[in-house]
Amino acid sequence: MNPSLHSPAKINLFLEILRRRADGYHTLDSVFQEISLGDRLRATPRRDGRVVLTCDDPSLPVDERNLVRRAADAWTAARGPVGVTFRLTKRIPVGAGLGGGSGNAATALRALNALSRARAPVRALARIARGLGADVPFFLRGGLARAGGVGEVLTPLPTRRRRPLWFVLVFPRVFSSTAEAYRALRFPLTARRSCLKLTRALRAGEPPRLWASWLFNRLEEVVVPRLGPVAETKRALVAAGALTALMSGSGSSVFGPVDDAAHGRRVKAALPRSVGDVWLVRSVDRP
Repeated sequence: MNPSLHSPAKINLFLEILRRRADGYHTLDSVFQEISLGDRLRATPRRDGRVVLTCDDPSLPVDERNLVRRAADAWTAARGPVGVTFRLTKRIPVGAGLGGGSGNAATALRALNALSRARAPVRALARIARGLGADVPFFLRGGLARAGGVGEVLTPLPTRRRRPLWFVLVFPRVFSSTAEAYRALRFPLTARRSCLKLTRALRAGEPPRLWASWLFNRLEEVVVPRLGPVAETKRALVAAGALTALMSGSGSSVFGPVDDAAHGRRVKAALPRSVGDVWLVRSVDRP
């Protein structure tokens, strides 16, 4: 058995920062949406007990700095030694605010569980995931969820919609530092925003035109003025016909919700080539 698994990206439909904790992390209120864009991770058992990672992107480390390797180490510490070769094929850009590394870590845990003779229960996998990063637990389940704490406190948001949401996603080919974005925030923040109207609309399956104006990302206040391409991408998406445009996470990717796939194709075609890498993506929903 050599599982080859899709390792998805996510976007933040809402991101409010509530406070800075004493440990330097930040308490947040966010809405995560899994999307169809993703990497591919293949896991092949080894008899020598070693963990080997290869990647088609030479800019990424394949040692213990990579979250796939760290996931394997965490699995070994919790469940026992494992021998496996991981082959990671990247499509999610690095430094884009799409959770690619966290998704890779969660996918590695799923692959290791599939290879294991004694499958770990969901709670055990979640405990391992929490030790790898705040976003990693979300990717074990995916779908649509509200996130609290530092991102690890998850409330699934089952939705009544029968068709996926569609977004035009743009990576303007600039790197945005998560640490720098959070350091630049100044507390107390002005006029704290709530995601309740947005989550109600999403759960009810309302069309994007009814909730697009409720999308929000507090980090735009500090990232957009510093990264000109992000501001230009937001303007380009709206000019091309997207319902609105929002930075995902700490950037630098920007997405625009659209009515449906046909609308998305028109928006994508209207964007200038200079804007960066562009995808038409759909939401991935879980029961």
